[in-house]
Amino acid sequence: MRSLAPALTSILLSFGLTVSAAPPRVPDVATAATALTATTTTATSHAAVRATADLRAFDRLLAAAGLRHRLRRADRRYTVLAPTNAAVARVPARIRVRMFQAGNAAFRHLMATHLVAGDVDLTRVPSGTVLTTLSGETLRVDRQPDGSVLLNGVYRVETVQQTANGHVYSLDRMVAPVR
Repeated sequence: MRSLAPALTSILLSFGLTVSAAPPRVPDVATAATALTATTTTATSHAAVRATADLRAFDRLLAAAGLRHRLRRADRRYTVLAPTNAAVARVPARIRVRMFQAGNAAFRHLMATHLVAGDVDLTRVPSGTVLTTLSGETLRVDRQPDGSVLLNGVYRVETVQQTANGHVYSLDRMVAPVR
């Protein structure tokens, strides 16, 4: 699957999008993320994603990529990095049409970049921790002085759900493979 990252990167670059790990952006005061408090549910990560209105687009993409079933199993722990509906909508339409299709291996790779095997509590891991996603991509955790957390320059927004089989984090944009 790692060989798909260059193909995905090439497609995104052909549309003028930057996919490299950018230095963390400096938020303006009005939109800065702050320290988060997790809500807890006895539901699986799959059920939590499906029940969260702002993650419905991500849920549909997981299904199309054939990855939703992984989050259903209570005996398997996952950390879900779920872009909000607004984050998915910000992906240009020409890329959504070309990429977000069932059976597209690069699309499955992209979606697997949003899942980490194991339960990682981003509110507790130290800055510099490196996570490896199901696609083999790595994400660096950067803790900010205000308590917010960046993943390779992607802000984790205000929602955290601790589930029966892991954590679900809402992100303000999709995580693009960097290799």
